[in-house]
Amino acid sequence: MRAFTPLCRAWYEQVKAFFIRLHGHQSKTLALFVLGAIRAESIVIQRVAEALLAESHAKASSIERRLERFLSNDRIKTEETWNDLLEEVMPFFREKPIHLVIDLTSYEEHAQVIYIGLLQQSRVLPLV
Repeated sequence: MRAFTPLCRAWYEQVKAFFIRLHGHQSKTLALFVLGAIRAESIVIQRVAEALLAESHAKASSIERRLERFLSNDRIKTEETWNDLLEEVMPFFREKPIHLVIDLTSYEEHAQVIYIGLLQQSRVLPLV
């Protein structure tokens, strides 16, 4: 991994401060994953890896494997990590009106995905 760009370094430090229960390498990979997803405008691992080539000397396939290992890591407690983020974010909404967005998306012919998010300006923070 080459030295982070200034933006990536600042983002990594922010992620590390938010997710204090994550190991250093885990928070670094989370920060890279989010940055890559933003750059790629996608969460498809191959696209994220390609978007991260500017941050790494590694090949896209190597970055893909790193992201896949992160996603499949049983030691990362997803619920605890999510709660850590919410503890940081939710105080912003204290005593302010909250707008929830509910999205029903059909999945094949037999199911629906129900998505509930918190509307913040023009963005939606996923809750459930």
